[in-house]
Amino acid sequence: RFAAAGARGARVSAAAAGQGVVNISTFVAQNPVCVKAFCCIVGLALSIFSILSIFNVIGHDPSEEDSDRFRDNVQSFYTIFFGGIIFLVDVNGDCADMLCSAQTWLFRYCHFLATNTGR
Repeated sequence: RFAAAGARGARVSAAAAGQGVVNISTFVAQNPVCVKAFCCIVGLALSIFSILSIFNVIGHDPSEEDSDRFRDNVQSFYTIFFGGIIFLVDVNGDCADMLCSAQTWLFRYCHFLATNTGR
């Protein structure tokens, strides 16, 4: 009888501790509005300039070899992805989740991005 009460108390304590951790990480993840706006603009610009670089609108060097061009295109592809993640992490949650709940999915499966240390 005492073991059952102890186990129930442990479950209640664990649930309360888990809620406290989630609440703290949600609170810490909120940056000031000016920082969020700056990060959104930089992430969006990073993605746009990388797209322009892939289509040779900017950064085109005619003397560049094909292997160097391929390497630059692969790097630009990853930079598009990185800029999109930066934008998605810092944009307003309601705007990011309008279409396909992308920010909620990202924070659920990549929780480190929901904290300031992870960003």
